[in-house]
Amino acid sequence: NPFAPHITNELWEKLGHRDLIEKEEWPEVDVLLLAEDKINYVVQVNGKVRANISADSSAPEDDVAELAKQDKKVAMYLDDKGIVKQIFVEGRLINFVVK
Repeated sequence: NPFAPHITNELWEKLGHRDLIEKEEWPEVDVLLLAEDKINYVVQVNGKVRANISADSSAPEDDVAELAKQDKKVAMYLDDKGIVKQIFVEGRLINFVVK
């Protein structure tokens, strides 16, 4: 309502409400509904984006790494190469540094 009070009150009335919108209570936030079950991870090999995967929000680093290694686009860059380092940023990305 603060952006366009006249039109919002008009629309509020057309929706069947009798009181002004300013007198209404703010809705309560249900934190459980905001939690996401899946998170999208960017998969990088030597700093270049190779794929995007989806994993459970509670998945540990090892599970996310396994999912990433199983992706066909990532697997072709990891074949016959040793992983020197694995960089994991929770909820965002996993990066494999290879020789």
